[in-house]
Amino acid sequence: MGIKLNKNKNVVVLTVLDDLILDTVQEFSGMINSLIADGNKFVVLDLTGIGFISSRGIGAVGKAADILRRNAGDIKIFGMKPEIKRMFDICGLDKIIDVYETEEDAVLSCGDNVSIVEKKLLWSITGNNDNDGQLN
Repeated sequence: MGIKLNKNKNVVVLTVLDDLILDTVQEFSGMINSLIADGNKFVVLDLTGIGFISSRGIGAVGKAADILRRNAGDIKIFGMKPEIKRMFDICGLDKIIDVYETEEDAVLSCGDNVSIVEKKLLWSITGNNDNDGQLN
C-alpha cells in the first residue's frame, strides 16, 4: 500500500509512502472519495516520503482540493522536498493549496474559513471546476 491514513483531531492525515505516480494516484483518488463519502472534510497530505510526483499526481491533488472545498472542507500539504515544491510552483498549485513545514502547522490550519473562501474563489476563477464531484 502506498498511502497510510491517520486521524489527528478532526483531520485525516494521508502519508504518501511511494512516489505519486499511476498506482498511488489511483489509491489516493479512491481514498479521497471514501473520506468524503464518510463525512470527512479536512485532509492533510504528508509528502515527506516522495521524491517524484507525476503530472497525473499533481492533477489528482488539485482535483482533491476542489472536491473537498465543494464539500466545505480543504486540503493542506506539508513535507515537500524542493523538487516537489518546484513542480507545484510551476503548475500554480502553490497559489491555491496551503503548504506547511510540519504536520502540526498543517493540522492546526484546518478550518480556517477565510483561507477556504479565498481559495474557492481563486479555484473557480481559474476554471478548474469542471468535474462532477468525484476524483477520477
